[in-house]
Amino acid sequence: MIGRKRAVIDIGSNAIRFVTYGGSVRAPLPLYNEKSPVSLGKSVMKHGRINDEAMAQALAALTRFSALAAMMDVEAVRIVATAAVRDASNGADLIRLAKERGIAVEMLSGDKEALAAGLGVLGDLPWAEGIVADLGGGSLELVRVSGGALGDRFSLPLGTMRIKGKDDLLQVLETALLMHPEFGTLAGHTLYLVGGAWRAMGRFEQYLTDYPLSILANFSIDPARLDTIVGESADLEALKALKLIPQPRAETLHDAARLAQALATLFRPETIIASAQGIREGLLFDSLTLAERREDPLIACARHEGQRQARTLFNGDVLNDWISPLFSGEDAMTRRLRHAACLLADSAWSIHPDYRAIHSRDYAMHGSWPGINGADRMMIARALYAAHGSKGGDWPDHPLLSGDDERCELARKWGLAIRLGMRVDGGTTQMLMNSMLAVEGDKLCLRIAEQVACDAVARRLKSLAAAVGLEPKVDITRQG
Repeated sequence: MIGRKRAVIDIGSNAIRFVTYGGSVRAPLPLYNEKSPVSLGKSVMKHGRINDEAMAQALAALTRFSALAAMMDVEAVRIVATAAVRDASNGADLIRLAKERGIAVEMLSGDKEALAAGLGVLGDLPWAEGIVADLGGGSLELVRVSGGALGDRFSLPLGTMRIKGKDDLLQVLETALLMHPEFGTLAGHTLYLVGGAWRAMGRFEQYLTDYPLSILANFSIDPARLDTIVGESADLEALKALKLIPQPRAETLHDAARLAQALATLFRPETIIASAQGIREGLLFDSLTLAERREDPLIACARHEGQRQARTLFNGDVLNDWISPLFSGEDAMTRRLRHAACLLADSAWSIHPDYRAIHSRDYAMHGSWPGINGADRMMIARALYAAHGSKGGDWPDHPLLSGDDERCELARKWGLAIRLGMRVDGGTTQMLMNSMLAVEGDKLCLRIAEQVACDAVARRLKSLAAAVGLEPKVDITRQG
């Protein structure tokens, strides 16, 4: 169950990229990702136009990507051009020549580019509050996000190709923002960084701080760390020697870090988040219905992946409802993590029992889950590890997996509750709907039909009750 296939071809200043998405419509997962290193921006910066060689390369890339999309049975393809084509004196020629080949290219204005970047962040983090900054090769887009909606936005000619060696970035930004006083500061809010150059900066910061995952999605950067990042990225040869970041990105990292530093100086954000989603995902989000947009991306993704890998009758939503009475005091952000764990609980059924705990832990930690950070991944992983009996041994001593002891223990309790529910239910769903878990005084009461009761259920109830500090009680209901 791959899901509805959609694709975006993004004609940027540094490259042309083709990404095909599947999975949930609300939380699309990349199925195929290819980049053609056509640097239209360099040609435009040097000549003011796209030269013949770059034009031919761009048309060849568009032809290949369009053909691939057709062969992949992609339902909808959106092809967009950004700053380089916008600024080129012959940008219209590229669009015309592509059209002659049956390829419809849409020119995005700076405003539409900012809108797409903002929607990309909101698609991943619907509760985002602050400013989205999208840095491309030719331009910088800024857009306010608040309450699940986009606010004021504008575009500046400050892409990575234009800021190289520019010493007055702060002054340039200050001057530009005089025309946009509505942006104000970000005291208590967040600066969301979008674009390949800032993703590279995020990876570099992960390296500098020994962050235990290489997954960048929603990685937080302390604004106070920007001085260090700027200083450490100044030595290009040392940066290249690390082989951490592709050379083209390494060459722009220092300037991208300086621009982030200037933005942080002006906006004074409480935190900075490196976003793994940008204009491509924003364009997909823009095509959704209002009802689809309102879905939680994590829950939509976990539900799709859980159903894809689970046994036919398993229903993670029913399992989540069944264990919920035991965790009634949780806030909304915590509840969604528990819900995701329940949706994924049966995804390891085809793995050998001795390895299900390890497989589930690693799947939760390393999967492409939207709308969460590393600490959130840890909670889902801990729950699934416990749900499958922890046969891989003790919970690993790992900087991120150890995490917050209180959160880690809560997630273990989720896992034990899931483990009980899975034994009661047998993956059928029907048994859960005919039984109930409830807290009654100092008792954890399981009401269950006589034909379903067994020693294995009683043992799992006892383990869960001990974890939550209650006494187990089995209440047998008899039919007839």
